[in-house]
Amino acid sequence: MKKILLLTTPIKNSINIEVNKKVSVAVGILPPLGILYIASYIRQQFKKNIETKILDCHNKDYPELINFIELYKPDIIGISAFTHSLTDVILTAGIIKEKLPKSLICIGGPHANNFPKQLADLGICDIVIPQNGEQIFSEIIAKYLANEDLHEIKGIYLNNRFTGDRNETSIKLDDLPFPAIDLCDFKKNSYIFDCKTPMMTMISTKGCRNICYFCNTPKDIEIRSIQSLINEILYYKSYGVKEIYFVDDTFNITNTRLVDFSTALLANKITLSWSCRLRVDKLTAEDLNLAKKAGCHTIHFGIETCTDEGLKLLNKNITIEQIENAFSYAQKNKIRTMGYFMIGLPFEKNIESVKNTLDFAKKLKCSYALFNIFVPFPNTYLYNKALANGIIKESEWNTYLAGKNLNFIPPVWNEYFSTKDLISLLNSITKDFYFNFDYILRFLTEFKNYHFPIRKIRALLSI
Repeated sequence: MKKILLLTTPIKNSINIEVNKKVSVAVGILPPLGILYIASYIRQQFKKNIETKILDCHNKDYPELINFIELYKPDIIGISAFTHSLTDVILTAGIIKEKLPKSLICIGGPHANNFPKQLADLGICDIVIPQNGEQIFSEIIAKYLANEDLHEIKGIYLNNRFTGDRNETSIKLDDLPFPAIDLCDFKKNSYIFDCKTPMMTMISTKGCRNICYFCNTPKDIEIRSIQSLINEILYYKSYGVKEIYFVDDTFNITNTRLVDFSTALLANKITLSWSCRLRVDKLTAEDLNLAKKAGCHTIHFGIETCTDEGLKLLNKNITIEQIENAFSYAQKNKIRTMGYFMIGLPFEKNIESVKNTLDFAKKLKCSYALFNIFVPFPNTYLYNKALANGIIKESEWNTYLAGKNLNFIPPVWNEYFSTKDLISLLNSITKDFYFNFDYILRFLTEFKNYHFPIRKIRALLSI
């Protein structure tokens, strides 16, 4: 019987400067949803002849990784790679290669999707899987078991060479088996916005319809049926799950999506505590009233900046009025809000413009606010604009992607602020938001209604 291991890497060398690191740690660790889907799919395809295990190292260190692989000795390893932790991907693959030189190492995930050629050129693995992870990984296993030529598999980078385009369409979300949560200790996962435990994450759509200039989320849209969501929730509840966080970029990707889902939960008499990310332009007070009745307790909104002009320059396709209405609707229905904001945007020329964003977050009375430093990421409109204007050099990111700068610090839009300035501003405005009289009074007033208040207090004190 062949042994399969799917893993996430430790995160000890993240390049993420956009978010205060202490805040990031305090937020918690989410389940590794992508590899849980792959695990369930390959178990469905190979009911015999393979043994599958999951190792989520996001909250583990390298000695634990080494100990596990030396004991388990998997034949095929699938690593989920993220761009912000590429250094850890390189280290993890190197460790596996040293300890298990005969094992087949495959790397997929968001980084493989965005930078497959650069990842293959690193030479740290046997196969890079840019897309269709469930199907391609399953095909790799089948070829491996039959001792057949892996070069016959299309759509992969095998030993640094692309095997050719793949004609097969990807499997539909509705047709995927539900995540193999029995393979992970999901009860240890936590999220600061939880109201109940145990918790899990879900995805109801893929892609995003909007083309924000700072974002590289794929635009290919796929929407799961409401019945599929209901069935997966019931599956989770059979394991004792009480809390769901929908990690879609936009849960209300259609105008009726939120209402349809809330109606289905109520019609099926499902008791569930849940949260999601919504666009502000597709909301009414009635929508949120129904969502509240169906168990929604927190909504995440991507706000980014504080003026209509700024929103237009980011191509957000929303307005300040819509933002203010959405927060008002949420507050009227006693739904907590999480607002996401950016500083160091191309049109922010002075400290006052940054503080205006802080003031706007206060005005909205966000239950929580997360301030990020804007970084022009490759494959985005603003990245290309930064290159054209000489704000950043292409070699900066290319050197990191080639694995030649393990101490890489992502370049910011430094026309008006240096990286050091922005980090200082980020820490300052984050503290200003949470440690002001109005917020503390609001927090204390609602204290008895907060779930896991000690965890939230610790998060605040870590700022």
